[in-house]
Amino acid sequence: MIGETIRIERLKKGWSQENMAHMLNISQAAYSKIESGQTKMKLTTLYEIAKILEVEVEVLTKGWKMSMGTDLSLVEKWIINLKLWLRKASLKKDLTSESPIK
Repeated sequence: MIGETIRIERLKKGWSQENMAHMLNISQAAYSKIESGQTKMKLTTLYEIAKILEVEVEVLTKGWKMSMGTDLSLVEKWIINLKLWLRKASLKKDLTSESPIK
């Protein structure tokens, strides 16, 4: 389960759920639901958690692949699409934040 993997990675850092919740700008109760699998997580939240924990998204989804018995190629495509979407969003942000040429 992804939530369990997130919990393990968080504990490796020595952080509390409150620390993670603060870094994600959510309540501790909302974060607890992520780790316990009681809520559906947005892809962008998963990416932010991976970024905060300094791990690749694949590290967090590995347990999910195994526990769900999911076709690995399907999950890998999902991860690739997420990375492409995030790259495009980042590029779009960079383009709109540039100052105009004078």
